[in-house]
Amino acid sequence: MSFSTVDLTHETGRREFGLRFAQMIQHGEHLAADALLRDLLQKLPAELSALCLSLPADAVQVKGWEQLALRTAAAATQAGGVTAIGVDLTSQPVELDANGCRVPQLETNYYTDEAFAFSRSSRDKILEQCGPDGSPWQGRFADIDRTLTICGLDALNEKILRGEARAAANGRDADQADYAVILLAEWFRHLRFHQAALRGLEGYGTIGAIPLLVGTNDVGPRLEAVYYPHKAANIVLPEPSTIDADAALKAEAYARQTDKDIEMLQNTRAHLLGSQWEGDQSGYEAAEAYAKREENISFRHSPAMQEFGYCHELSEDEFELYMQAYREQREAYRTKSPLPVARPTRRLDGR
Repeated sequence: MSFSTVDLTHETGRREFGLRFAQMIQHGEHLAADALLRDLLQKLPAELSALCLSLPADAVQVKGWEQLALRTAAAATQAGGVTAIGVDLTSQPVELDANGCRVPQLETNYYTDEAFAFSRSSRDKILEQCGPDGSPWQGRFADIDRTLTICGLDALNEKILRGEARAAANGRDADQADYAVILLAEWFRHLRFHQAALRGLEGYGTIGAIPLLVGTNDVGPRLEAVYYPHKAANIVLPEPSTIDADAALKAEAYARQTDKDIEMLQNTRAHLLGSQWEGDQSGYEAAEAYAKREENISFRHSPAMQEFGYCHELSEDEFELYMQAYREQREAYRTKSPLPVARPTRRLDGR
């Protein structure tokens, strides 16, 4: 099925394009997907289009595969446990690179058969559950960390985020060609992420035949694919003392990130409560809408956080409680116990 730029100017065409493009990535048709995006982007000249077209696949890398193998191999001899690993593209926490671009983040999720019967399912069976409305294991991870990281997407990610904010502010008055470029760039970001994840997986492998579910948390459009390694990871477990030291360093880094998140909340609150909005109601409303969206994405995950209003709506005392609730939410994630990895019953190709 072919698509034109006209298809991307109305909702039905965008939906059909998204479904078809997701299928291409899910079935490993990465080169064809790249060619399709390039053809459409070339027909919609814009700064964002040019940025996509100038970004080769090998400029984007997913790193941390050896650490991932260590993370899972340490418990591989235990019975039961992890039967799938997920890696999701996310916008949280917000971090800036040296050029002020917002850096895409990855969440590494560990699933057991309580979420889905991964150990008894083929790749095709798992893939059947990966639809545009989510999957049965969505949000049902048994553990989560930041073992894998991504680099090479910072500039593109920042340009997309600015385009999304501009389109949201313009609402129904948004230029449809501009909106089409933003949509294509979002899919392009997904494609480069999946290509990088697959290269890393093929280069390093995982423990046994555990599938890698490559998806997205809060970065649209929704897409999830299933990949299997061509080889098992060759890992020698470190001494327990090395593991303990590494865990201590990670805990320190995690605490520093929590402090940075709190500082961002404080700055957002001060910005929205500032006097610069006097006489600029439309500007304030646009800034508030963007701030609420970012706060929902980056902070308001637990029921305790959702009981509060947004940071700029709270009194000083309420805001102190809000920050404390966020620290407790972060600490709950950090102190979850690591899980064992189940022994696989399939071949490495997932059949």
